[in-house]
Amino acid sequence: MISINMNNSSKKQSVKKIIKYFLISLAGITGIFVIIGFIFFKKFPVIEQSVYQEVASPNNVYKAVEFSRDGGATTGFNTQVSIIKMGKKLPDKPGNIYISDGRAFITFMWISDTELHIKIRGEGYRSIKSETSYKGINIVYE
Repeated sequence: MISINMNNSSKKQSVKKIIKYFLISLAGITGIFVIIGFIFFKKFPVIEQSVYQEVASPNNVYKAVEFSRDGGATTGFNTQVSIIKMGKKLPDKPGNIYISDGRAFITFMWISDTELHIKIRGEGYRSIKSETSYKGINIVYE
């Protein structure tokens, strides 16, 4: 029978190599899961948007969109408004002209190609963002 005698120094070096390879493998596996998670959440966003209405400007260049964003149990009711170009999909972003905490009821009226009136009604909402202009469009709140 052949026996191999290893001194303590060799044993320590072998253990260090095993630990080193284990940590490198663990880091690689963790990196793979992070990449898969990023791709999954990018493809299947956690925040869901519900569109309530879209109203086109008189010249059909822009549209005003009323929507809400729902992130599950961590978010409350909200009402948001964005102005976007006709033919474009609502981006996965908060409203670019109006955001309320709580459910507000919105009515749009385009007065001209460059003026939008927004009537807000309801109870228990608080306006967080209310821009008065966007890309040359004057926004009036009632």
